Amino acid sequence: MFDVGFTELVLIGLVALLVVGPERLPELVRTTGRWIGRAQRIAREMRTELERDVGAREIGQLQRDFHSTTLQQTVTPDSAAPGSQSKGPDQT
Repeated sequence: MFDVGFTELVLIGLVALLVVGPERLPELVRTTGRWIGRAQRIAREMRTELERDVGAREIGQLQRDFHSTTLQQTVTPDSAAPGSQSKGPDQT
């Protein structure tokens, strides 16, 4: 997603130290860590819910396909077996 290297992190830390000051920097880092953790947790939950929803839809579609295929084979059993011909009641 973001390509942040070590030098960028050091630069961000130095700017934060100059802007916030050494007394409030640990509190800022702690708060930032909490917000990042919350954002990651929300993203993970959303991804899990989406995967679960997509999986449920795919299973439903497979069940419908299976049911329609089974229903077609039950209604027309001759079409399922190529080369087989139906024989009437007086044909043997």
